[in-house]
Amino acid sequence: MKAGGLTPEKIALKRATGEMIKGVGGLEVAAMHCRVGKTRLAQAADARNPDNAEQFVAIDVVQDLEPLARGRAGWPHVLRELATSMGFDLVERPTAEPDSDDWHEQMSELAEAGAGITRGLCAALKGDRRITPHEIKEFGLIGQVDDLIGDAVRLRAMLKMVEAGQ
Repeated sequence: MKAGGLTPEKIALKRATGEMIKGVGGLEVAAMHCRVGKTRLAQAADARNPDNAEQFVAIDVVQDLEPLARGRAGWPHVLRELATSMGFDLVERPTAEPDSDDWHEQMSELAEAGAGITRGLCAALKGDRRITPHEIKEFGLIGQVDDLIGDAVRLRAMLKMVEAGQ
C-alpha cells in the first residue's frame, strides 16, 4: 500500500480521474455536468490526503464526464485506466458507415502494419535469434503492434456495421 493506504492501481485511478476532470475544464465545470459537486470530485482525484483514500467517482459520473474530456491526451482517462488495470487495451471503433474507399484503405493499413511488424521482428531476430528490449524499442514493435490491433478493431467494426444493416 502507498499514499494513505492506496495501492498503485488506486493511485493511477485517482490520477486518471484528475485528468478527466481537467479535460472537462476543471472541478467547477465538471460539477455542472454530473450529479456530484466540486468537493466530491476533488476528493475522488486526490491521492495525497489519506482521508480521501476511499473516495472515487461513481460509474455514472464517469459516463457523464468522460465524453466531455475527449480533447485531452490519454482520453478516455478513467475508462482506459480501468481497462488497463484489468488487463485490457482500448481501441476506438469507427462510427460512420464504411464506403468502398474505406475497405481498400483498411486492407492496405492491415497489410502494411503486418509487414512492418514482420520486418521489425526479422531484423531483431537476425544473428542471435533473440529479441531484446533494445530491439523492441529500436524497431518500434509495440507501437506497430498497437497500430495493427487498432486496424483490426476498425475492420471488425466496419464488418459489424455492414452485417447489422442486412
